[in-house]
Amino acid sequence: MKTIAKTMLAAAVITAWAGPSVAATIHSPAGVWITNGGESKYELTLCGDGDDLCARMIWTNDSTLGRKLRRYVGEHMLVTAPRVATQKWRGAITIQGVTVNGSVEILDADNIHVRGCSGVLCQGVELIRVK
Repeated sequence: MKTIAKTMLAAAVITAWAGPSVAATIHSPAGVWITNGGESKYELTLCGDGDDLCARMIWTNDSTLGRKLRRYVGEHMLVTAPRVATQKWRGAITIQGVTVNGSVEILDADNIHVRGCSGVLCQGVELIRVK
């Protein structure tokens, strides 16, 4: 019994010690991102008071979906979405001319998850940082 208690205490100490360094890592969304399917690229910037997130489509490829999206190049898909958590924003997202409620969450330095919902129907896409 004492061995289990010592193991649990050691795990708690290691978690407490390692936790702040992991939580303190904050990644900037600013930069150019491409969808995981490669059909479109977006420029993300911090805007408004410097804490809001804005996104503009800047490129599409020549796939069927890319050609369909091409008419939206240059348009904002996310305009001043306020930050709701350390690495998460919520606001209106315009996807193919339709505006839905959405969220953007930074998963790590090179991956972002974008989710848009209209009522109970939701769809998500992963964005990968272009280096």
